[in-house]
Amino acid sequence: MTKVKEQIKIAGLLARKMLGMLTEEQLRDLQKWEEAGDNRKVEADILQPGAFDAWNKQMDNLDVSTQWTMYLNRMQRTTTRKKVIRLNIIRTVSAVAAMLVLAVSIGIVWKLTTEKPQKLALAEVSIEPGSKNAQLFLDNGQVIDLKAADAKSIDEGDVKIENNEGVLVYNDSQVAENKETAAKAKYVTNRLSIPRGGEYQLVLPDGSRVWLNSESELTYTVPFSPNERHVNLKGEAYFEVAHNKDKPFTVSTPSQTIEVLGTQFDVSAYSDDESIVTTLVEGKVKVEYKNSDKGTEVTYLAPNDQLVLNTETSAAKISQVDTHVYTAWKDGRFVFRNEPLESLLKTVARWYDVQIKIEDESVKAIHFTGDLPRYKNMNSLLKILETETSVHVEMSDDKILTVTK
Repeated sequence: MTKVKEQIKIAGLLARKMLGMLTEEQLRDLQKWEEAGDNRKVEADILQPGAFDAWNKQMDNLDVSTQWTMYLNRMQRTTTRKKVIRLNIIRTVSAVAAMLVLAVSIGIVWKLTTEKPQKLALAEVSIEPGSKNAQLFLDNGQVIDLKAADAKSIDEGDVKIENNEGVLVYNDSQVAENKETAAKAKYVTNRLSIPRGGEYQLVLPDGSRVWLNSESELTYTVPFSPNERHVNLKGEAYFEVAHNKDKPFTVSTPSQTIEVLGTQFDVSAYSDDESIVTTLVEGKVKVEYKNSDKGTEVTYLAPNDQLVLNTETSAAKISQVDTHVYTAWKDGRFVFRNEPLESLLKTVARWYDVQIKIEDESVKAIHFTGDLPRYKNMNSLLKILETETSVHVEMSDDKILTVTK
């Protein structure tokens, strides 16, 4: 039963209870509903005197008298004169009762649907993990849902694209290796967009592989030019760049540009984060960013180096890290090392497509270390956080996760 249908059913049962018209079966149904959660409190609030004042005001403009007269006239035309007196009495009583039930039911439905979202304990929470989900925006304006059954093979001019099991592969796209082929090539710009609660893989024309995390997008031109391979990133992606010493691979974000010849690295550049984090797994990368005091800054990263660039102050910090902590997401894990609970929850929320509300400021000072599964129901993950950090988590039915001490 859908939520709306259930609310209508409960509204009718509560209305009949007010009027003393419940059958034994209806009474059992209502008692079953009353025993769930805090529904007895909800019922008491609904049935208290004056609960329908707001609804009554909205009903003032309805001409109920006219509608009632029309209804009685239709009844009288369909009966014989002999039965009019008796049937009119029966029908009038039944109709009045029905109208009362309808009126009270409408009021209760209004009351139920205007209540604040109900908070659910963890035992009642069931939030499934994200999935392979993305949209491909083509140069011609077409938008393709990559989850659709007919999105297996995509053509855009000379560009041939295969889509299968969460991996988008560019084939036979006539990569421009020199000026002659570049002059003949037809360039198109594509954008791969990943929603909250989604992830996808991309194989570019040069064989480079990209893992895109939730709420991210990558914009690129195919074929690549003869001089460079260039992409624009919003959000987070892990790059495994095919080596080509003659053609650098560059990744641009709003605040920095990364240049490589062939390497593996992760970039997290979400617009609602205060920093861009670049983590190098292997190879060597050149990072160029704007410094408000010194102009353009250039730095180089070696394996296990991480550059954290504050987008507000332009302050940059390089340190050695365990790269697995920052790349495990592409392999189905959440790995945290002394992570502030606020940023941890923000990361998890993107994947499960929920919102976070921290009501106690002291929660933000809590740190967590652990290795959690990425493809499990959110309920199990939240239970671990509650146990390990002594916080209390509730989920409202509009998917807002509230965390308190």
